[in-house]
Amino acid sequence: MSTQTIIEQLCLVDFDFDLWSGKAKLDKKDIKLGKGGELPPEELASLGLKKLINPARLRPFVNLRARAERLCEQHGTGFLGGYAIPEKSADKVLEGLKEIKVEFDKALSIFLLHYRNAVEEWVGSAKEYSEAVLNASLTIPEVKQRFGFDFWSYKINPVFQEEADKINSIVEGLGPKIISEVIEEAQEFFAKRLAQLNINDPSSEGLGQKSKSILIGIRNKLEGLRFLDSRFMPIVELLDTAISAYGKRGTVQGKNLYIVFSAILTLSSENSINSYINGQIDVEFDADTRFWASQSTQENTLVAPDDEIVKEANIPADLFSAPISQQLQTVNIPLTEQSSWF
Repeated sequence: MSTQTIIEQLCLVDFDFDLWSGKAKLDKKDIKLGKGGELPPEELASLGLKKLINPARLRPFVNLRARAERLCEQHGTGFLGGYAIPEKSADKVLEGLKEIKVEFDKALSIFLLHYRNAVEEWVGSAKEYSEAVLNASLTIPEVKQRFGFDFWSYKINPVFQEEADKINSIVEGLGPKIISEVIEEAQEFFAKRLAQLNINDPSSEGLGQKSKSILIGIRNKLEGLRFLDSRFMPIVELLDTAISAYGKRGTVQGKNLYIVFSAILTLSSENSINSYINGQIDVEFDADTRFWASQSTQENTLVAPDDEIVKEANIPADLFSAPISQQLQTVNIPLTEQSSWF
């Protein structure tokens, strides 16, 4: 598929979310030095800034901004300062942003209505620093100007060839970029959801149904963006296999847990993903083999997957020789600082 054809199937969605920090610069007179001097308490000031209001009052806006980010990331990926979204998903994303906008406007109205009381409450809790807080406080109109939320969408249509060449280059890198995001998500899923499970113990709690939604989210995103990279649909099929192992209710245990385990390990490195796509890894066969092999071991150990998968996913080589109760607890998959779809 040509780059131009890919661009025609994308739209760019962006939003601007302004959120008042609730802080002001700490003045020299706010700091008491000399004999008996002291710095303002941490809950009131830090890093040269003083807090003018209880930070908890701003949490609803922080949560709304995070929702807007998650919504865009669930359907697309970062691109040109916004998000590249499949054109077919644009209406759904924009409708979701409209709902967030309504909630934002309502939350701002409530915040401004109670703003003066919130300032007085915070000034009262500042004790000997109350004057410093009060003197820096803003009026309601000033505070209102520091909040804002708006969004827009548009098609990508560069005017000059030089711009088109740059955009084409970025578009060509979207597929590998999303593959990297999938790998990060798989590694994080393994570390947070699988690493503490005793996979062979019938009395183990197993893997909960709640985690299935994470895999469904990754799967749906890849399917929507399948025109970006030919590898996406085989990964979708792999995720469908893992999702099916969950069933409709109850925890995932036994052989089905091995299927999820093998699928997540396969998605934990680009080499193992490519091996799966090339037919060198059969997740269901691998899970079946390791499940039955584990049933015959006295130590109840987990049979190791392909050596290359273990190596690529940065799992200790001796992990699978220990009793199962010690195995997954020693997994140390390095994670990135941020996750794109969580």
